Amino acid sequence: MDRPAAAAVAALNPGGTWEKKPAFATAAATYQSWALLDPTILEEDLAANSIVFTVCTASDSREVLVSLHLAEPPFSSDVQLRTDVQVDGKPTLIAADGDLLLIHMVVVAVCDPPFVSYEGNLFAYKSRPEPAMGRVRLLP
Repeated sequence: MDRPAAAAVAALNPGGTWEKKPAFATAAATYQSWALLDPTILEEDLAANSIVFTVCTASDSREVLVSLHLAEPPFSSDVQLRTDVQVDGKPTLIAADGDLLLIHMVVVAVCDPPFVSYEGNLFAYKSRPEPAMGRVRLLP
């Protein structure tokens, strides 16, 4: 009896990176994926124009750009984020599974000065074979 291909399971290493461990033999991936992933999200200045990013909008209607940079082991892949949104703290990579990443970011929105609202934003990033074809969405 054949078993269906299982999704890879991610485990946090003592060194602070996530390592993808296949549950059992899987078919070749048809998407961008990672073997080791650094959970720290790198924030890049909007003026820098070095990488292809996928774009969506945060809860305050400003742009959020996300990119997954793949690296072969022993190096770690990483996630980069650019935004002009005012953020409280650092964006966090909550979960990663295969070609899906879940990112949390707290947006500081000025509702009616001097009142400020702190809005938790969750973004789902899905990679594609070509980085320019990736997708990122603000979850409700």
